[in-house]
Amino acid sequence: MSSTCPRRGPVRFTLIVKVARKLFALLMPLFGVLLAGGPLGCELLSLGVPGPPKLPTAPAAPETPEIEVPKPPEAPEVKAPDQPKVDTPDPEDGACCIRGGEGVSKACGAGVERCCTQKVERDECESSGGLWFHTGLGCAGAC
Repeated sequence: MSSTCPRRGPVRFTLIVKVARKLFALLMPLFGVLLAGGPLGCELLSLGVPGPPKLPTAPAAPETPEIEVPKPPEAPEVKAPDQPKVDTPDPEDGACCIRGGEGVSKACGAGVERCCTQKVERDECESSGGLWFHTGLGCAGAC
């Protein structure tokens, strides 16, 4: 009986090829490290190849000057405008809106330009130049 396989050739040759492939696969990373250098490369073989040149040091950056930021000015105190004296009428009852003249000082007091009041009746309101409203809300909206 011969030592040949009908498809692949001699068995001994196939065994030698398998061993060579495995040996090549194991030695390839070591060969790559030797060629590439690094911590195991040239120093491992002691070839005496000088390393890469050292980079020059960069000049020092100039110091930034300290900047004093001025304080913002103080905001003045702002008061809300004085509210006019408004006689708040009952929303269910009628009210008179007086917008100027002598009727305002009589019905609402001195120093008021306009007011909405229930102290004045309808005829008296219209004769003094005011507007009569059937509800206090309508009067408050108009004045």
